[in-house]
Amino acid sequence: MSLNRQLRDLAVGTPCHCQRRSQCTTGMSGTGTEGFHGFVVSVAIVQNLQMQVHSPSEAQLTERAESFCRALEGRWALGDCGNSVIVFVWEHYKKMIIWPARLAEKYVTVEERKNILTKVNDLVQMDQWYLALSQVIGELHRELNGAEQGKVDTGTLSLLVAVGLAVLLTLLITCCVCAFRCCGNLRSDDRSRPVRRAVKRVDSLRESVLKRGSQLRRSISRSPKFPNNPNRFFSDDTTIV
Repeated sequence: MSLNRQLRDLAVGTPCHCQRRSQCTTGMSGTGTEGFHGFVVSVAIVQNLQMQVHSPSEAQLTERAESFCRALEGRWALGDCGNSVIVFVWEHYKKMIIWPARLAEKYVTVEERKNILTKVNDLVQMDQWYLALSQVIGELHRELNGAEQGKVDTGTLSLLVAVGLAVLLTLLITCCVCAFRCCGNLRSDDRSRPVRRAVKRVDSLRESVLKRGSQLRRSISRSPKFPNNPNRFFSDDTTIV
């Protein structure tokens, strides 16, 4: 079976998930050529792409290929509601990329794309592009007819994590406050040994401060700079009220 026939069978053999049915219509209405399609899969084959480095890494090759697919998706205007998939072939570096649009990405996840490319990697390395593409199209046909894979919204996930941490922190603070209050209300016999030691340290520190304060007051009262007799500044015949 030719690749064009496989691509057509995939388009008409997959359901339309667009909001409007008109987005999945092909041909002219009333001419007998009108039809409906689901997902649109296209194949792009290039010999080489211009690179800024002479010996690019695998990550750089992937980034360049994805950038090319992104530009190609906008230029070709594939699909009307994000229901397109581009299979990109880079012959020079023996590399293949599956680039789904927004809607198609829900049915062909990152993990599923890795599995598909792993299956055809041996064919790609031996330059058997036709067999590799035929197998990839067949795998995509099967995946696009499957159920939509639930995707985790990162914004919602981060919000849930933040709320969970806030609740956990609130509970921790509440437990600490309750523990301190309970320890403060316990009798000396009911307290644990570490708590009794801490209370004794605080009591001894308080007694030491009070003792030093009383000693300081006595020393000040005995100092000649601060006489105890307040009448020394007045004459003997002065009446103090």
